[in-house]
Amino acid sequence: MRQGLSLVSAQHPPERRWKPASRRTRPSTALRTHARCRNLRAADCSGALFRLGRLHSTARERNRRTDLTGPCTGLGVARDRTSHGCRSRTPAQADAYDGRRHRNRDALPQNARFARDRGIGAPLAQRSRDHRRSLPLVPRGGKTAREGCAGAGQFRLKQGSRVKFCIAVAYNDPNHLCEIARTAEEAGFGGIIVSDHVVYPGKLETPYPYTAHGKPRWEAETPWPDPLIAVGAMAAVTQRIRFTVSIYLLGLRHPLLAAKSIATAAVMSQNRLALGVGAGWMREEFDLMGLSFEKRGRRLDESIEALRTLLQGGMVEHHGAFYDFGPLQMSPVPSARLPLYGGGISPAALRRAATLCDGWASEIQTTEELDRILETLRALRRESSRADEPFSVCAALRDVFEIGGYRAMRDRGVTELITVPWLFYGDDTQSCSQKCDGIRRFAEEIITRL
Repeated sequence: MRQGLSLVSAQHPPERRWKPASRRTRPSTALRTHARCRNLRAADCSGALFRLGRLHSTARERNRRTDLTGPCTGLGVARDRTSHGCRSRTPAQADAYDGRRHRNRDALPQNARFARDRGIGAPLAQRSRDHRRSLPLVPRGGKTAREGCAGAGQFRLKQGSRVKFCIAVAYNDPNHLCEIARTAEEAGFGGIIVSDHVVYPGKLETPYPYTAHGKPRWEAETPWPDPLIAVGAMAAVTQRIRFTVSIYLLGLRHPLLAAKSIATAAVMSQNRLALGVGAGWMREEFDLMGLSFEKRGRRLDESIEALRTLLQGGMVEHHGAFYDFGPLQMSPVPSARLPLYGGGISPAALRRAATLCDGWASEIQTTEELDRILETLRALRRESSRADEPFSVCAALRDVFEIGGYRAMRDRGVTELITVPWLFYGDDTQSCSQKCDGIRRFAEEIITRL
């Protein structure tokens, strides 16, 4: 009997079924597809191997679906997110729902300018027509047909790597962070970005290097919770979303104490932690810690080496110019390698990112500035011994506000796009529930269309 079944299967192989790269079922042709109705959980955007350089679209064009109609073919019907899963809405219900969610659309241009002035990219109110393009199709169990092409000197990203949208939660009430993280995960954001400062000095004289006027974007009373404790709290109420502490002032801490906190956060979050490290810009913080501001770069380089050593596990030791310890053992340590991103835009910072780290984390840049930095990173990476290893780019853009711009960043090789989604729909005085509404709305309007 088994042989008979095998013979029948061999003569009549099952039909090869296709699915969209979004991993969601496309709507039936009997259902009207509406530009405002989306079925995706706002997951990671591509699923292909992206590299810095132009993305080849021949495979995408070859597999474009033509049997569905409507202005938003392939995006599907809207879904209600409930505790019991996703529930489809009829087109009439979706129109009513959409009207409720977008009744304040006329106010969006002003809010978009507010988001731009704060320096974080947000979507334009004007919808792009790019969503008319169907999603690529992939066979079940196979790789996506939408694969990038990398030339010589381009960054090599991990097979299957996807561009993710991450939410920067700096300047927020610490009591809002867990709810923001829960909502971001439900909406499909890829990560949360947590920032770090120890204190705000009573007399700040060091100019802030990332604004034209040299003043920070925050005040002395702005809350700066310990980033690793904040990660632990958010990890406890989520399951999948990743956390990046960027930028973490590793050089301000002794590597033994820093490694203990970092390892614990990585373990308690089930390896969902990445660390962006930078030398720091505020002289007053180093003075208060009794550390040399001029030597902060060399101290950071050694701290990275010491941290890597400690996170290996087992009995280890380190003997350097700034730190000397061991043999000793630290436990627990994460079961997976901790991704390290280098932060900063100085020549020394870019070289550190390209040679000692697994990626680069930007401040808030323009597209033109980012292109120059990526070109420098390419050259430095080619010269390093790690040229063939995957390299991540975590970027925040001040002049990208629409779907085409986000696609361009993805095609350049950016792996993580940082945004503050609620700033597009209001200012920074919004309540926690309003911020969460902004997260969901951004996911529906932008992420599901990539």
